Amino acid sequence: MLDTSSNRKAELDKTEFEKKAAYERTLAGLKNEEDSEQKGLDKKTALKSKKMQQKAQLQDNLESTKSTKTADEEYLKDTTTTCQQKASDFEERQKLAWRSWKP
Repeated sequence: MLDTSSNRKAELDKTEFEKKAAYERTLAGLKNEEDSEQKGLDKKTALKSKKMQQKAQLQDNLESTKSTKTADEEYLKDTTTTCQQKASDFEERQKLAWRSWKP
């Protein structure tokens, strides 16, 4: 009877050891998977942050470009108006000079 109890205890100890080892392997696998997923998440978070910074920079550049374009268009309009006025004035002076020179 003692022999049977010892054998039964040895069997239970072996089964417990195997189950504990399987549990630890599963736990280690899950931990590795979690670490891997966290690294992937960290990479994606860093990439998103970088993209958001780039977007903000590009938005600032766009606003600056729009502002510069508006100023350039206004300058072109003023310059064109001034040029047209000077051309008109020159033409009038030429007509007056031609009339005064003509006998």
